[in-house]
Amino acid sequence: MTGRHRAAAAAVVGGTAAVALVAYVYVSAYGTGDPRSERAAALTAARYEQSKLPAPVLVATYQPNAGAHQESNTGHACFGRTVLVRLVVGENAGLTTGDAGGNDPPGHEAVLATADATSGTVCFVSVGVGSVAADPRQDEIYLFGPRKGLLGQTS
Repeated sequence: MTGRHRAAAAAVVGGTAAVALVAYVYVSAYGTGDPRSERAAALTAARYEQSKLPAPVLVATYQPNAGAHQESNTGHACFGRTVLVRLVVGENAGLTTGDAGGNDPPGHEAVLATADATSGTVCFVSVGVGSVAADPRQDEIYLFGPRKGLLGQTS
């Protein structure tokens, strides 16, 4: 009878380990889906991108499960859930879309970074200029910055 108990105990332990492994792999790939738990990843990505900006950040925001799911331009690929981080700086901060004619529209400028929702590793970065591209949307969640009032603007 002890052999049966040992086999049953081994089956329970093995099943529990398998469930834990599946849960770990799922959360690693897809995040938890809870916007508050993805805040740390968004903050990691925002601070990383902020360190590279030539101007102070007016407001930093993020959107859970959003961002560009396309080929990476940072050398790190994102799989599963992502967060879209927006770092808004003032006008004439030196960001450019690459328009050789200098015809970028006036308004705020922003760095838009797609990051992994669990680690905060940035996988795609782009620049937005002009009020339509750079002003945060009302569905974005505030991270930091002195101009939280920008979240109320609509363009």
